[in-house]
Amino acid sequence: MQELLRKGWKMLRRPTLIYHVGNRTYKVFTPYGANHKAAELSGNSGAMQAKFWENQVLAIEPQLFGFAMQRGEPISPVSVEIADAFIAAKLRQALEQPNQWRTVAEGLDFCRLRHLGHKGMCLRLLRKAEEELNTVYLPQTSSHGDLHIDNMVLLDQQTKLIDWSMFNPRGTFVTDYIHYYNNQVKILSKESWTRSILKRHPEIEALASQVGSTPRLLKLAYALARISGETLQSRYLSRVATKQVEKYNYVLTQLQHES
Repeated sequence: MQELLRKGWKMLRRPTLIYHVGNRTYKVFTPYGANHKAAELSGNSGAMQAKFWENQVLAIEPQLFGFAMQRGEPISPVSVEIADAFIAAKLRQALEQPNQWRTVAEGLDFCRLRHLGHKGMCLRLLRKAEEELNTVYLPQTSSHGDLHIDNMVLLDQQTKLIDWSMFNPRGTFVTDYIHYYNNQVKILSKESWTRSILKRHPEIEALASQVGSTPRLLKLAYALARISGETLQSRYLSRVATKQVEKYNYVLTQLQHES
């Protein structure tokens, strides 16, 4: 009985509960995930209107404690080539938009991020990052924010994306591309993204030559996109954990000194 209660309490402490009924998937938010619900509903709505993601957003239907959607088939590690091909195709699409390239800094709300100073964020590091990202031009396509294989499903043989809670209408797919591969390193190394991104990434090195930048600056763009997305999920910056801010300071410090 105690073990059953322990498992039940552990489940309720999760931000979301997902279950399937027939051809429908239901996502229920616990009190711990209330902010995520608002972010995901807003992000899904924004992505539905973004031309770059046309026909690739799995629409959600709001319900009292969450939402419902069509049930897609997960992309398994065995068929990872489907996900890889999708990511490669979206990168080509992004890079073929020469009239939409903007500085990375334009797509980030540094004014909002500076309020993290109350939680211990190093404002000097933020200022330095903003200065450097004002020199980095990438295609402004909008971004998913948390694009990895578990947020991709197959529906009628088409790849659809779910969980848009970190969507940025002014973001760039380049940071999505980096996250897709950094997430694989993160899983293998069992580390936080703030540490896995500091490793050598052949994909980022190849990408840097395509966009006329450097691996370090692309990693910096990715880091700020992740920080921005994660804090948006919290809705109120006062709720961002101090330990999380310490990780942000760590990765920005390391990237500042990376050659």
